[in-house]
Amino acid sequence: MIQYAHIEAAVTVALNVRPESLASPTRSPEVVLARQVIAYLCREHTTLSFPEIARMMGKSTHTSVWDADRRLRRRIAGRENVGLGYREKQSIAEFARCMYSDARKLAKGSP
Repeated sequence: MIQYAHIEAAVTVALNVRPESLASPTRSPEVVLARQVIAYLCREHTTLSFPEIARMMGKSTHTSVWDADRRLRRRIAGRENVGLGYREKQSIAEFARCMYSDARKLAKGSP
């Protein structure tokens, strides 16, 4: 079963973001995208609520996680590209699918 830790690990490694930066006020494009993808994948593929995801990310309220999920859904609907580094031309939707696939692989390797 996929868990928050699997999703966080897959996304932070792919974007070269430190997990502790998720709780920080940092607004770098990589950290913002990491927060958005983690929130989205957790809502889509786990039973975690927004408050639970917020606690795991180190956020004080669930509204930032709710907003991250909402913004990513809008970016997917708008067919936006990642726009970062070698993933510049990859769509946000494809990136999210890849992160889910990576998280599933991590989950299979967990006891």
